[in-house]
Amino acid sequence: LDEGPMSIDMKEVGNMIKKNPKLFGAELVNMLMADPWLMFMPLGWGKLGRGVVNSIRMKAGKRLQYKRLGAKTADDLKSAVPQNITILGIGAKTACVKNSDEWLVTGTGNVTSYKNGLWNIYKSGDSFI
Repeated sequence: LDEGPMSIDMKEVGNMIKKNPKLFGAELVNMLMADPWLMFMPLGWGKLGRGVVNSIRMKAGKRLQYKRLGAKTADDLKSAVPQNITILGIGAKTACVKNSDEWLVTGTGNVTSYKNGLWNIYKSGDSFI
């Protein structure tokens, strides 16, 4: 990653818009349709999300239920998943970063993978293909 101050030259932003007007238009529509609340962040609306979640919990909390998968054990999942499928379970505060040919686990949690009928657990600093 680049280090040092990160400044945005508005002239370069203008050049990017001129070269890729469709991309800019698509991103603008995406911002307005999917994330309109981002426009209100400077006004201090950052806590809006917590209020929405709490109001949903109060109004519909009794109707919300966890969905359980049909697979109760690793063996059940093994029989339900085709051999050529890879499944990753990534813990909180954990990420997988691509390094040339392999993935590197970073963060405080673990990554559990299921590939070709085998289960593996990777800790921070471990790499896998």
